[in-house]
Amino acid sequence: MIKRRGEVRALRTLILAAFVILGVSAASQAGPLGVTVDPYPDIQSGFITTTYNATTGAFSANGWALTLDTGTGGQNITTNFRLNATIDKSGVASAGSLTIGSAAAPLVYTANLIAFAFNAVQGGAMEFLFGPATGSYVPSIYSDSKPLDLQLAAGVGFMGTFATGFTSSSGTAELRGDPPPPTATPEPSALLLMLVAGVGLLGATTHAHRSRRGWAAMRLS
Repeated sequence: MIKRRGEVRALRTLILAAFVILGVSAASQAGPLGVTVDPYPDIQSGFITTTYNATTGAFSANGWALTLDTGTGGQNITTNFRLNATIDKSGVASAGSLTIGSAAAPLVYTANLIAFAFNAVQGGAMEFLFGPATGSYVPSIYSDSKPLDLQLAAGVGFMGTFATGFTSSSGTAELRGDPPPPTATPEPSALLLMLVAGVGLLGATTHAHRSRRGWAAMRLS
């Protein structure tokens, strides 16, 4: 009986762990690029005006970095936010740079654009993945060896395409750091198989116990 209770507790633990893994993996997904990001540190920016010239491919977003949250509460920083990139009419970015703070003494600066993607709907999010940065926030706040993830909501002036130029105001952005490397976290389908296997194992064990008890009762009779 004690062994049986232990098996039930083990199965419950397996189910709880599976749902915890599902919850964590779902919460860690970022935007259009689908990369995994840490929630902190997080610089939130606003009052961003975004412009794009479809002829030259010149893309710029300028506004204000407003707050920094390292996970223990936000603090006001109120400094310059500047994003520049070269994006062709099909939406492929070939270069980009990000500056938080002044050009002479930035808090965060990087000119190594690794990847770019966007949601092809009006007001859709844009996501820029940059290589490791420099600046006074590096490495004390942001890592100097891991990428930075920037999500930009340019506003309704962005029609979800780069086929034509546009200007959009009142945009917002979030800069988060340290996307962890890929891990061996099971996919939902694999977790389902784990649960099914656990239930099957418990059932088989229960059946074996019952068979042994029945055989022992027959021998005693």
